[in-house]
Amino acid sequence: METTDKILREMLLEEHSKTQMLRIADFIGTDTEKLNALMNLFFHDEYRVVQRAAWPVNAVAERSPELFAPYISAMILYLKTPGLHDAVIRNTMRILQFQPLPEALHGELINLGFEYLENPKVPVAIKVFTMRTLLPLIRMYPELKEEFRHLVAHPIQW
Repeated sequence: METTDKILREMLLEEHSKTQMLRIADFIGTDTEKLNALMNLFFHDEYRVVQRAAWPVNAVAERSPELFAPYISAMILYLKTPGLHDAVIRNTMRILQFQPLPEALHGELINLGFEYLENPKVPVAIKVFTMRTLLPLIRMYPELKEEFRHLVAHPIQW
C-alpha cells in the first residue's frame, strides 16, 4: 500500500498544470493527515517537488485557511532558506497575508519582507504579496511606516 507522501510526490512530479494542482488540492481536501504529508514535501523534499508543492499548498490554504495555523511559524522561518524557488516565496507570502502571524516572528517577517522589497531581482508578484502581508504589521509598528512607505514609493528599484 502506498503512503500518502508517496502518492502526493508522484502527483506533484507527474504534471505541472492547474488541472493537476486542483486534483492535488481536492485530494487533500480538509484532511489534516494528507495536508501534513503535503507540508512535509513542501518543507523537506527536493527542489522540484518543493516548487511544485507550493501551488497546491496555496490552493488548500485558500479553501481552508484554518488548517494552516500549525504551519505558519515554520513557513515564516522557511522563507530564510537560501535558494528557495520564487514560487515557494510567492505562495508563502500569499498565504501569510490571510493568516494570524505569531508575534514572536513579526520582526523576522518584517526583515524578510523589507529584503524582498529592496531587492530589484525579486519578482513583482512576490513584492505585492509581501506588501499585503506587511501592511498590518506596519500598522502595529508605526515606527516602520516611513521605511515601508519609502520602499513602496520608489518602484525604480523594482
